[in-house]
Amino acid sequence: MKPNQKKIELLQKLKFRKNIFVKNQARALKFKGIITRKFTKFNRRRDHEKISLIAALCGGCDFERPG
Repeated sequence: MKPNQKKIELLQKLKFRKNIFVKNQARALKFKGIITRKFTKFNRRRDHEKISLIAALCGGCDFERPG
């Protein structure tokens, strides 16, 4: 199992649709230039899933603290 696979599975289970913490993570990643503008639009569900996956891959999610 890849190191990030567990994070990705957790994110998919939790489905961060209206999670402010993940939105903030996405904004932080955008600020660092890791993700592009299209990934920071929150009006479509699939964009949330992309953001969640990217946040997981970048180690941007903290599962100790609920969003």
